[in-house]
Amino acid sequence: MKVLIGLVAVVTLLAGLEPPAHAEGKTATSFALIVTSNRSARLSRPDLRYADDDGAKYYEMFRMVAPEANVRLLTTFDADSEKLFPDVVSKAHAPTAAAVKGAAAELASLAEAAKARGPVDFYFVFAGHGDIQGGKGFLDLPDGAFTADDLEAMLRSVPATHAHVILDSCNSFFVVNSRKPGGRHFVTAEEASRSLSDRLPNVGVFLSTSAEAEVFEWSELQSGVFSHAVRSGLSGAADVDHDGAVSYDELKAFVNVASKEVKNPLYRPQVFARGPGGKGKLSILDLTAAQGTRVRLDERQHRVTVRDANELPWFDFHKESGEVATLVLPARVAAGASIDEHGAIGRVRHVLEAPAPADLALAQLAASPAPRDARGGDELFRSFFARPFGPQAFAAASVEDPAQQELVLGLSSDERERMRLLLNESADAARRARLVRGPLTLTLTAGIGGAGGALLAAGVRYDSTGTAVAGGVAAAVGGYLFVRSLIGMVSPTTAEETLQAFVRDSANESTAQHAYALAERRLLWAASEDARRRAASRWIGAAAFAIEGAGLAFTLASSSDTWRRQSLDRSGAIILTGTGTMLGGVLFVDSLFPSTTERMAELWKRDPSRIHAAPLMLRPQIGFGSAGLSGTW
Repeated sequence: MKVLIGLVAVVTLLAGLEPPAHAEGKTATSFALIVTSNRSARLSRPDLRYADDDGAKYYEMFRMVAPEANVRLLTTFDADSEKLFPDVVSKAHAPTAAAVKGAAAELASLAEAAKARGPVDFYFVFAGHGDIQGGKGFLDLPDGAFTADDLEAMLRSVPATHAHVILDSCNSFFVVNSRKPGGRHFVTAEEASRSLSDRLPNVGVFLSTSAEAEVFEWSELQSGVFSHAVRSGLSGAADVDHDGAVSYDELKAFVNVASKEVKNPLYRPQVFARGPGGKGKLSILDLTAAQGTRVRLDERQHRVTVRDANELPWFDFHKESGEVATLVLPARVAAGASIDEHGAIGRVRHVLEAPAPADLALAQLAASPAPRDARGGDELFRSFFARPFGPQAFAAASVEDPAQQELVLGLSSDERERMRLLLNESADAARRARLVRGPLTLTLTAGIGGAGGALLAAGVRYDSTGTAVAGGVAAAVGGYLFVRSLIGMVSPTTAEETLQAFVRDSANESTAQHAYALAERRLLWAASEDARRRAASRWIGAAAFAIEGAGLAFTLASSSDTWRRQSLDRSGAIILTGTGTMLGGVLFVDSLFPSTTERMAELWKRDPSRIHAAPLMLRPQIGFGSAGLSGTW
C-alpha cells in the first residue's frame, strides 16, 4: 500500500519535549485509533484487498499495550476477512470521516483523565488510499476526505504526552505539508522535519513516502508490504538494544534492512521516520508491560515467519547470529500459532500449544517439517527479509544514513515524466533559439567588427587618431562578440544540459527523485536568469537603439564633404551606427517576450500536474532577409 505523503508530514512530528514515558519509570497509558479502508470513494482506483486485514492485525498489536476500551478500530471487513478475524469483527465500525472524529473525541476524553495519573501515548494508524487535491494531501474514506487540517486538529485535540502517527497510504506526506503555489513541488526530509516540529512538537511520525498510485500489497502476506514490516518490527524484532521498547531509529533501520534486497524499487518502502521532538531514540512502542506470549530466539541466526492457527502470516524476522531476541505475540495469535524457521535445507515448523504460555523459548518447541510452500511464493518478494537484522545491521544502517543523499519526498513517476516533458520542451526551444539566433548574431557582430575595421583603416589613412581609436574599439568589440556568439551557437544551453542530466540520472530509480529535485531547482534558476537577462537586454537595447539611431540619423543627414573634411569614412559610420541601431532594436523587442523556460517554470509553479504538453507560445524570429513569428504547442 502506499503512504500519503502528505500525512506523513503532519505526523512527522516532532516533539515531545518531555522524556519518553518509560524513561521516567512510569508506563504510559496507551490509546489507539486504527482506520483502514479498502475502497476509494474519490480516486476511482481499484479496491485494496488487505487494508481490512491490516486493521485487524494492528488492533491485536495495540491490544497488547492498551485495554479494549482504549482502542478503536474503524474498518469494513470483507467476507473472507470476517472469517479470519471473528473476534475482531464486532469491535469494528465503518471508517467514515465522522466516525474518525467521533472516536478521536471519545479517546481524547479518556486520555484527559488518564493524563492526570501519568504519561499518555496516542497512536493514529491508517492504511488505505490517499492522494493530493488542491495542493493538500488527504486520506480517502467512504464518506469523503480526511485532510491534513483534520489530522492536525485531531492530534491537537488529544491531550497526549506523545502522539505517534503510522501511515500506509499514497502521498501521506502532503497531508501535512501542503504544496504551495509559487514554490518547489518537492520537499526534503530535513525541511519536513523542521516544519513539523514547529507545529506538532509532541508528535512522532512513521510512514512510507511513496507517491505512486499503485498499491503495495502482497497476497502471500495478506497485508500491505509496509504495514507487515512495521508490525514485524513492533513485535520486538527491531529492539536491538533489548530494553523492551522499539525506538523510531530501530524501527526505521529494521524496515529498511528487511526490504534492502527487494529488486523492484517501486515495492521497496522508503521510510520517513521522526520521533517526537526529532528524537529518534524515543520509543514508538513500549513492550515492557505488553500482554502476550514472549518467544525467545537464541544466539543462532534465525529467519522465522509467525503464522496463526489459520495459516495467516503475522510477523517475519531474520535475526543476526550472536544475539538473543524476543518476539511478543498477541494472545489470540499465539494460541495454536506456528513458527516456520527457514534454513539452507528447507523449513521446519514449531507449533505452540493453545493456550500458549506467557514465556517460552523457540528451542524448547518440537520441530517438524513445514508444509511444502505453505502459502505459495511470490518471486517478486522472495528477497523480502533476506538480510539479517540485529546490532550489526543497525550500526551499519546508522552509518549509511547520514552518508545517503538527502531524502526527497512527495514525487511520483508521473510527476517525473511531466518534468521530463517540460525540460524537453525548454531544451528544444533553447536549441532552436541558438541555431536561429546564432547566425543572426554572427551577422550583426560581424557587421560591427567590419564597420569598426573600416573606420580604423580610414583613421590610419587620413591620420585621424580619434577615428582610428573608435574604429579599433568597435572592431575589438565586434570580434569579441562574434567569437562569443560562435561559441554560444555550437555549445549546449543550460536547458539542454539540464535535460541530459535529468534523463541520465532518472534511469536509475535510486537517483531519480534527486534528479527531479535538481532539475526543478535548475529550471527555476534558469527562468529567473532569463528574466534578469531580458530586463538587462531591455535597457541595453533601448539605449543602443536611441544612441546608435541618433548617430545614424546624424550621419545620413550630413554631406559627404563634411565627413571628408573631418577625415572620417561616412560609409563606415553608416554601417557601424546602422548595425548598432538594428542590434539595439532586436535586443529590445526580444526582451518583451518571456522565454520558453520562463513560461514553463511559471506553469510548473502554478500546478505541475498540468504539464502534459507545452502550451502555445509565440516568439519573434528574425533571420537573413526575413522576419516572422515562431510557435510551439
